[in-house]
Amino acid sequence: MKIKWIIVCLSMLFCFDMKAKAEEVNCQKVEQEVQALLTKCVSPKWQKDQLYSDAEMIEITNEENECLKVELQKLINQNFLLAKQQKPKEKLLQDIDILQQSYQNTYFALANQSSRCIESEEDIFSCGTAAKMIPSALWQKQLQELIRFTYDYSRGC
Repeated sequence: MKIKWIIVCLSMLFCFDMKAKAEEVNCQKVEQEVQALLTKCVSPKWQKDQLYSDAEMIEITNEENECLKVELQKLINQNFLLAKQQKPKEKLLQDIDILQQSYQNTYFALANQSSRCIESEEDIFSCGTAAKMIPSALWQKQLQELIRFTYDYSRGC
């Protein structure tokens, strides 16, 4: 009787181990899919040996951000299919627009209006155009994180 019990226990452990490995492999695949999705939005305008003006970098980054936002909206649409999910989906899409505006305004103020850039009331200098890229660059990281979370969560990873 003890031997049967041991065999049953070992079989269960083996099955749990196989299931965990299958889930791990599945989540590895999901990670690869997320990475491909994020890479899809990397602009071909970036060239290794080219120098870019601050304005060009901001423009390219904003184009990439628009691509990422579209991909996030697609993921949201895929995950809110039921009729009772339509109002929450619309609210979520509006909230993302509000989040984008608030997020970028916050980082713009921190990066461009603080004492690091303006030291006195008479100060006519600022951190320059490079500091104006900070909100877009950080928003891009946030979009990537939102996509990663949405994609992973929707697939159980």
